[in-house]
Amino acid sequence: MVIREFTEKDLDACVELLRAGHDPGFSRERFVWLHLLNPQAPSRIALALENERLIGFYAVIKREMQVGGKLCLGGRDIDPVVHPAHRGKGVFGLLLEYGLENFTEIDVLFNFANVLARPGFLKKGWRPIGNLRDYIFQTGIENWGIKQPLAFTLSWSRLLLVGGSLERKSVEEVYPRSIKEYEQMFQQTANTLI
Repeated sequence: MVIREFTEKDLDACVELLRAGHDPGFSRERFVWLHLLNPQAPSRIALALENERLIGFYAVIKREMQVGGKLCLGGRDIDPVVHPAHRGKGVFGLLLEYGLENFTEIDVLFNFANVLARPGFLKKGWRPIGNLRDYIFQTGIENWGIKQPLAFTLSWSRLLLVGGSLERKSVEEVYPRSIKEYEQMFQQTANTLI
């Protein structure tokens, strides 16, 4: 098995893997925006290959943040995935180790682990520091059936409750205005799991 950095030549294989192991609707456009065009792009991405076939993906999106009143570079992992046929073989652990050893410009690593990734992070010594509420909202309604207007209304209402705005953008991320309540915990450990 080979663990190496992502190059743009890997883009289509990454999207294919994300569709197979994470979300069948994952699009090339989402990948490009998320990892190559976001305001603090490019993301740091590690790939696992077996016989030149992509079987694992670990990406960290960079984000400036303040911890203890000091500006630092945070890294939030997103959509880690191992191909279903290769799970349980230590691939995720190798990807995570590679990231920890090589993404050295990132001061604080954190994530919002999904059910599949959480055990892998915990095995590598990451610690849970708390729970955050997840606010999802919908933009760009294409089909105005019964469920879509209800989802649209509920999701925008929740966004307004947490201090968002109604400005429409094609891609949004909602996150707390401050991580003050977590600052002490971030200072205690460099690797955190939320």
